[in-house]
Amino acid sequence: MNLTRRHFLAAATGILASHAGGHALAASNVAYVAPGGEGDGTSWEDAASITALPQLIKMVGPGGLIALLAEGQYEVAEPIEISGANGAEITIFGSSRNLGPRTARIVGTRRAWTSGKVNAAQFGGNTLFTLGQNGSNLRLANLDIRNVGCVLDMSGRRARNIVIENVAFTNIRDGIYTDDGSAISNVTIRNFSGRGFSKKAIRFHGRCSNWSIENCELDSGQQYGDNFAVGIECHDSANGLRIIGGFTANCLDQRSDEDKYWNGDGVASERGNSNILIQNHRSHGNSDGGYDLKSEGTRLVNCVSQDNKRNFRIWGGSGRNPIELQGCSSIAPRDRGGVGSSHHMWLSGAEGDNRSAASVVWRNGVLSGGSADVAIYAEGGNVAVHLVDTDTSRLPRSMKLFSASADSSKILVGSAAGNGADLVLTESPIIAIAGAHLTIPLKADGDVSWRLAEQEGDLGLDLDGATLTLDVPDGSTGGLVLLQARDSRGVALEKELAVQVRENPLGAGAVLALAFAPAATANAVTDAVGLNQPVLSGKASFRDGGLRFSGNDVYVEIPSSANFHLDGSFVIHLRFSLDASNQADEIDIMSNWQLSSNKRAFVFRVDREKRLNFAWSTDGRARDGNFIRGAQLAYERIYDVIASKADDGHIELIIDGVLAGRSSEPVEALHASPVPLRVSGRANGDATGIGTLYALEIYKGRSDLPPPTS
Repeated sequence: MNLTRRHFLAAATGILASHAGGHALAASNVAYVAPGGEGDGTSWEDAASITALPQLIKMVGPGGLIALLAEGQYEVAEPIEISGANGAEITIFGSSRNLGPRTARIVGTRRAWTSGKVNAAQFGGNTLFTLGQNGSNLRLANLDIRNVGCVLDMSGRRARNIVIENVAFTNIRDGIYTDDGSAISNVTIRNFSGRGFSKKAIRFHGRCSNWSIENCELDSGQQYGDNFAVGIECHDSANGLRIIGGFTANCLDQRSDEDKYWNGDGVASERGNSNILIQNHRSHGNSDGGYDLKSEGTRLVNCVSQDNKRNFRIWGGSGRNPIELQGCSSIAPRDRGGVGSSHHMWLSGAEGDNRSAASVVWRNGVLSGGSADVAIYAEGGNVAVHLVDTDTSRLPRSMKLFSASADSSKILVGSAAGNGADLVLTESPIIAIAGAHLTIPLKADGDVSWRLAEQEGDLGLDLDGATLTLDVPDGSTGGLVLLQARDSRGVALEKELAVQVRENPLGAGAVLALAFAPAATANAVTDAVGLNQPVLSGKASFRDGGLRFSGNDVYVEIPSSANFHLDGSFVIHLRFSLDASNQADEIDIMSNWQLSSNKRAFVFRVDREKRLNFAWSTDGRARDGNFIRGAQLAYERIYDVIASKADDGHIELIIDGVLAGRSSEPVEALHASPVPLRVSGRANGDATGIGTLYALEIYKGRSDLPPPTS
């Protein structure tokens, strides 16, 4: 790529001003290098070889110039060590004979290439420069570098104050290289531009910090096969990066196997990176993300992402601060191959044990064109997308604006001048029970997304959309939760919630104990443990202190909770009676069971022969042998029933103190069914009956009932 005269004049001004300072340079402060040079470098007539750079750097000392004569070309096959000096910087630059800036060409050993999509896996190439032990205070300028494996290798080095400017390249593997051992700070890379790279044009890795990448035009030229091209790659814990102007383009990861994902990003960052600003930049023609950002503290201003598979791939913004896009445009994403769909924006959400979820606020932006089915797609839960004064009118009518694989991910579309939320309504303090699971619905006075901004204490917190769950371990003293709600204006509200921990009122392991209040006008059915909110459908009616249930007219449901995931020892205690008026072939007295979609966990059932069964499932499916069949029951009689699982894994059914049966084999964790617990039938309303419930208790982590309290 040819650099303009404007670039050279700017470089000349910088070089001469920084070194001359109004005074003539001493002869010993300038060294001269020429193609084919064999001298000591003290003059053009006695010019040195480019391989003598290490010796020349020592010769010129702090503030010195090393001029590479821009006549002919330098052919380099082996790495050349370059370094700076303590104090004023050393400058190595392409030069005319009067020490004016002029581009000096350097050619390496990489297989030649000029243009066109190509598999560059075997192109190879030498490293041109390596940074020496004393690499600080160095300037490299006015070079045209062709056919090398690496332009500048700074792996494993600690240095500061490095400037690379007005350096063109063609056909390289890597450009500016750092690794996990690098700690290079205060770096300016300006007008480092070119075409053809098969790995990374610029690597911001290790513990590097405070880099400024300015007006760098980085075109991979569709060199693929080298696993894989990225324009600017951030990695490890590098932080403090400014990318101003320029572009990243045509990074291609083409594979013969269409069942593989094709990488190839314009700009990419990882989880450990932070404090990144990208401004007035463009990324286009890449086989994966235009901007693939896992970093935190990241802001894009007036950037354009166009013609990439996923113009924006967002993983960051997982905490208090979202990824910010200001005045950015997404134009016509395009799928070039491999698995995975194309989108204007793709975001990563919480899934399984990984609870990290992306969030983004996109202000004054534009989404335009493309043929994807969905413009913005969230893969996983808890993703939050805020479009504030962002124009989506240019999307095709057939394109859906937003879709997500989990209900807890959401999009809010609004305007900075619109109405939003003013208050978080979730009350403080939260009362939690030690050793048990608690679910808290989150509320605000408007539509919001939710984030856990900070937390303090051992609380076992998890966020699922607008639901906060706590699994407070025994011995916890409570703590604090800083809750953040962000509205459709992109404005964040925060509220601190105190979490107070109490001992379990019914003893260790109690997760449910229905309590009845026959005289109450409201809340006739409650949970004595305090963890659940039972819902009574129909009119409350009582007999001898027990709650009457009647088919689908009167029944009780307890919302699904992790408390009912019976993954270890447990005991379930029921006291009930059935009316003689029952006509159903089967009656589910109490169930966490649904036939459709494999949502079975456990059920107490009276079969057609009026015998009581306890059935269970470990995978949501019905399995032969996964039940214990007890005695035949009589109507109008109260039965006391216990189903328990001991530490050895065996399940027992006890009716009125008599063992009715025991599982033949140890049983694994029961299925975590998402359906509610129900008294009288199943969640879908089948297998209901008529009778009276006197007690329902569930304990986890034990297989016997605690002794009754006096």
